[in-house]
Parts: sequence; C-alpha cells; structure tokens
Amino acid sequence: ESDFYEAAIVNTININSRGSGNFEETCAGYADANNGNHSFYFVDCADICVEVNFALYNEAYYIDESNFVEIAELVFDEIRSTVSGKNQNPSLEFLNSYKK
Repeated sequence: ESDFYEAAIVNTININSRGSGNFEETCAGYADANNGNHSFYFVDCADICVEVNFALYNEAYYIDESNFVEIAELVFDEIRSTVSGKNQNPSLEFLNSYKK
C-alpha cells in the first residue's frame, strides 16, 4: 500500500544530474506511530561506492522526535569512521542504551 508515501512529509530537491567525483550522502527517516521502523541510509563514493541501509523497529527502541537527529548523527559517524578505515572495531553498541 502507498499509505506511507501519501502520509510522509517529503522535501525533495530537483536532482537532474549524477554526482561527480567524491561525495557522501545520508538520509534518515523517522517512523511515526503508524510506520514500523526508523530508516538510515549512507553512501560514500570515491574510487568505489559503499552503501549502507538499515532500519530500527519503532517498537524496540526509545526513539522519538527529541532524540532522532542525535541518534542519526551517531549512526552516520560510526558508519563514516568504519568506511574510512579509521574505526578498527566498528560497533553500534551505543544503540543498546535506546532499547526498550
């Protein structure tokens, strides 16, 4: 069903060309009470592109509008440092403090 897409608040920028050179792209989607998960998407492109996409079930985590941006930044920082090779022990353990 397309209820999610109809109910979502979406801000779209007209993208009419492919990115050139090195770039990073992140996107985080907050799940409201009617949608089942919070989504995180990360892309890093240089010589190769790495894409990471995952979701956290809304019912399993204490994530709300007040802490969602903070959590997204922590998630992306962890992924970014892992992709760059700076983080030799990648972990999303910090998410345990948000579990219900």
